[in-house]
Amino acid sequence: MAFSFLKPRTALAMALLAATSLAPLPAGAQQQQRPLRLVLNVGLQTLDPVAGPSFVTRNFSYMVFDTLVAVDSQGRYRPQMLDNWRTSEDGLTWTFTLRDGLEFSDGAAVTAEDCVASLRRWGARDSLGRRLMAATKEMRVLDARTFVLELARPFGLVLEALGKPSVQVPFIMPARLAANTPPTTPVAEVVGSGPFLFVREQWIPGERTVFVRNPRYRPREEPADGLAGGKVPTMERVEFVNMPDPGLRAAAIQRGEVDYLEYAPIDYIRNFTRDRNLVLSRARGGAEIVGGISINYHQPPFDNVLVRRAVQQVMDRGEIIAAEGVPTDFARPDCQSLYACGTFYSSETGTEPMRNTSIARAQELLRQSG
Repeated sequence: MAFSFLKPRTALAMALLAATSLAPLPAGAQQQQRPLRLVLNVGLQTLDPVAGPSFVTRNFSYMVFDTLVAVDSQGRYRPQMLDNWRTSEDGLTWTFTLRDGLEFSDGAAVTAEDCVASLRRWGARDSLGRRLMAATKEMRVLDARTFVLELARPFGLVLEALGKPSVQVPFIMPARLAANTPPTTPVAEVVGSGPFLFVREQWIPGERTVFVRNPRYRPREEPADGLAGGKVPTMERVEFVNMPDPGLRAAAIQRGEVDYLEYAPIDYIRNFTRDRNLVLSRARGGAEIVGGISINYHQPPFDNVLVRRAVQQVMDRGEIIAAEGVPTDFARPDCQSLYACGTFYSSETGTEPMRNTSIARAQELLRQSG
């Protein structure tokens, strides 16, 4: 039984991810001078987005790296580091051209060679990347800003692979690191072309991660939209802070000791909405979480598909969400799409059993099941 609820989810300070999040309202220019403190769900231990398949490493990587393709709030894939792409008539040859003027944090220009090396390393590790590489005949560099991906057979998810938003994300790093580091071994340096720089000497693994604005970063000109568009850093310093206890997180945000919670604890949401100093944003589109209930179909009577369908007929999604503790105005139990509602892929096709439920239909299914 699929339904959608706006459970607080990942979002970064520069609107890298559209999400449900919690942050205090600005309290004047003086407050803006201190670091922006973000409380993530767990502490950061691994700095390599290919070697470390965790959400916190992904969040870290969006701060310091960038991607060729990015997905917007509606689920559409748009150029990010790329200026454009072209495909052959048969769909087997993809030509990618980088934007002009991209630089890594060490001052080196981002080149097509860096992209090819990064994609090869990622493609040896990520599940979707491995499928893309298995369908690829070759990747070759045409010039400093252009490379070609030639497929050996049709593969319908090229852009979806290059622009996948979560672990493992094909972030671009220098070829000198990507080409010489096995995908299971963390790279020795953190060198990216993203909006912030990682301050390694101030990193306390699992406790605190410090970033400063990257002066070499070149954002896109269009407005930010989801993970796509121009990500313009407005803070000079950002910190990831680890607070394992939900109660401590809630107290810290209410006292103004931190500025953002990656996950707003559900038990505290109603109190947060009454606090005039806090802003509780609601996830939309691809940032929503789609919930589901799995039945053990190995055990009778649920080994009978008709019994499972009968259960589907009598489940009340509103009651299920309420049992989770999610406030009514933060949920969408009426969402009847197999994909997240409000996205490019949203569709009610195939959801007739969920939209037309009845006790009588459940009783009939039970009779048919014996």
